[in-house]
Amino acid sequence: MMGSFGWGMGLGWFGMLSGLVFWVLLLVGAVILVTRLFPSSGTTATGNVALEALRLRYARGEIDQAEFETARRALGL
Repeated sequence: MMGSFGWGMGLGWFGMLSGLVFWVLLLVGAVILVTRLFPSSGTTATGNVALEALRLRYARGEIDQAEFETARRALGL
């Protein structure tokens, strides 16, 4: 008990809980940072790729305007 003034060693449950909260917040912050810096190529990019392919087919004459419009609506664009 020399110099501890009755507090013992460490902070007990409070120290363990605050350490856990710190690491969880750090991990959540890292995940948010990574997802903001490197956005996924989800449905938006796929939709743009599909629309570009559809435009190329229309430009080459493979499909007519009615087929182009039907396919574009089916893609939700």
